[in-house]
Amino acid sequence: MWHANVQFPYSFHEFLCICGKTTISAETVRGFLMRIIVTTALILCVCGAAKAEETALYFDSSPNDYIGGGQQRYHSPPQVTFTATSNTATSRISFNVNNFNASPSIWWYLDLASANNAPLVPGRYPNAVRYPFQDPSQNGLSFSGEGRGCNTLTGEFTVLEAVFGSGGSVVRFAADFIQHCEGGIPAVYGGIRYNSTIINPVPVLNSVSPSNVPAGAAFTLRVDGSNFIPGSYVRWNGIGRPTTLVSNSQMTAAIPIGDVASSGTADVTVFNPGQGGGSSNSVSVTITNPIPTLTSLGISAATAGSPGFTLTVRGTNFIAGSSVLWNGSPRTTTFGTSSQLTATILAEDLANVGAVPVTVFNPAPGGGVSNSLTFNIVNPPAVVTSLVPSSAIAGGETFSLTVNGSNFIAGSVVQWNRNARPTTVVSNTRLVSTISASDIAVAGTAQVSVVNPAPGGGSSVSLLFTIGNPIPVITSLAPTSVTAGGPAFALTVNGSNFLPGSVVRWNGSNRPTLVSSTRLVAAIGASDISNPGSVQITVLNPGPGGGISNSLGFNIDPVSNNSYPYVYYFAQIAVGGGWQTALTYVNYSPQNVVCQTSFSATSGVPLTVPFAGVAASSRTDAIAAGGTLHQESNADAGTPVATGWAQARCSGPIKSSVLFRSYQNGIATAEASVSGTLPASKFVSFANSLTGIAYANPSTEPAVITFRALDSSGNVVGTANLTLAPAV
Repeated sequence: MWHANVQFPYSFHEFLCICGKTTISAETVRGFLMRIIVTTALILCVCGAAKAEETALYFDSSPNDYIGGGQQRYHSPPQVTFTATSNTATSRISFNVNNFNASPSIWWYLDLASANNAPLVPGRYPNAVRYPFQDPSQNGLSFSGEGRGCNTLTGEFTVLEAVFGSGGSVVRFAADFIQHCEGGIPAVYGGIRYNSTIINPVPVLNSVSPSNVPAGAAFTLRVDGSNFIPGSYVRWNGIGRPTTLVSNSQMTAAIPIGDVASSGTADVTVFNPGQGGGSSNSVSVTITNPIPTLTSLGISAATAGSPGFTLTVRGTNFIAGSSVLWNGSPRTTTFGTSSQLTATILAEDLANVGAVPVTVFNPAPGGGVSNSLTFNIVNPPAVVTSLVPSSAIAGGETFSLTVNGSNFIAGSVVQWNRNARPTTVVSNTRLVSTISASDIAVAGTAQVSVVNPAPGGGSSVSLLFTIGNPIPVITSLAPTSVTAGGPAFALTVNGSNFLPGSVVRWNGSNRPTLVSSTRLVAAIGASDISNPGSVQITVLNPGPGGGISNSLGFNIDPVSNNSYPYVYYFAQIAVGGGWQTALTYVNYSPQNVVCQTSFSATSGVPLTVPFAGVAASSRTDAIAAGGTLHQESNADAGTPVATGWAQARCSGPIKSSVLFRSYQNGIATAEASVSGTLPASKFVSFANSLTGIAYANPSTEPAVITFRALDSSGNVVGTANLTLAPAV
């Protein structure tokens, strides 16, 4: 009695056959002649001792194989119709297996061809490519059907039996094949039997190596046993895997990473196709979790006090149950791939400075802890936002500087121009530093920054601290006043906080200044005091800082006769009509002398005289001790002649004269000289000479002049009276 599975018509059904009184296993039942007649009501088993002839197409396939799609099929008559054809050289054979009336339809095609048009005989045909596109020197193979075929393929086939009749007719044929589509690893494992008498043995599996493998890594499995034949292939949990036949007692199989993605056990069997054959006993392979390896961290450092973040961990042998350990403690971990994990790192994990070991743990079976990589928690760089105060006066005293900002820590140090200063940490946002008087001795700017210590840390951006010049102070002036129209003089300004660059200002305008710390001397020009009035004296200190001092008044007093006791008269001058008047003053005294000269017409009204292109009826001149003043009016022939007189009031005694010339066409044709005289009541005329006398009345009242001419003996020789109008 034996059991067998028969496809009816596509699925397998178990039925019972009795062959005599001997119990026969399903694997050996094909050793007997068995003819199965299947109808809707009858299953008839006829057993005998002769070999059976088998006609069948069968295949097993990997889940990702394009042709088989993970299916196991067995097709034989009368379920399907077989057609076998060959060329006359018997170097190619084609099979058409179909039942288009079935639902769904069944239709498969198998082509096998030998290289170099050699007859197909029992043996192995390796390195086959897609038929009929192979090179003549290559073996050809093509298995397709039910709408699926390979564009390109690789594989091999083994001919077990090949009997051809006349003209290449197929009598008996048996072959097993392996085919990979598009160069991939997934495969279809199949066999064709046509009137074949080949009885394949049942394989026996003794051992596998390795019997323990880490999850997540593809590997090559060695299988040892017996009864391995061409066409035998290894099954992993019932699914065929790419197999290489080494001998009838050894095979190797490529186990992809998907088969060992997670820990557990897998059943390994060997399957022999065709008549007889079948599946071997099974041997288990234990899949253990691998020991992970760490190669890098997405970031390897963060500043203390940072918020939590997601850490990327890279390496190998990561599995779905891998866990990232932070200083030995697990953190919430997300599996990405076998080479990448992400873990949630909490804010409290980053609270303190230090070096943290990061590892990965894989659970049992197998598994373990990886190597460690260091994650550094470092001090943050300091940030400075403001200084209090932000400026000081040069020369000031030692003071406390408050530095405001963020990320200040124990060990933060204030730097003044990159030099450390004594620092007190008040909080993580405030420092207080001692700045010495020597740090602010000179005006300018200082760079203020904060440095946080290692690890990490570093210097903040600098802020500018301004060391400014003081504001000057004026306490007194010397002199405090001068008379209008006087000469240039040196004004002494006394006070404090004067420095190089301090400038005396005269009514807001700078004057040339000599500097000491408590005294300034400014050059005041004669034009500054030409008119009576009052001016404000200030001192300006330059930046940085500095500024304008308080002001003191300076008086310019009106001219008085007491200021100019020396009066000189020039009884005759002439301008216009080609006449030129020239003044000459000689200061023979040891001090400076200032002279104010006014010009009057004969009628007494002011007379405008054009000196050096500037017409004026009066002028003020300063004459240095021992110096000479010489001024000439313009000889303008285009204006009418005007005559008059002049008066000079001087602060000291001088020698003076007026020379006036007549010019015609630019050539001097006549000249006369008049000496400046003091008021007099007599003069001397020489005998046999003509004497001209000119009188001028500078007063505000009419003047009556009595003129008497005396001889050398004192006798009156003539008299005359003359009335002069007053000056206007």
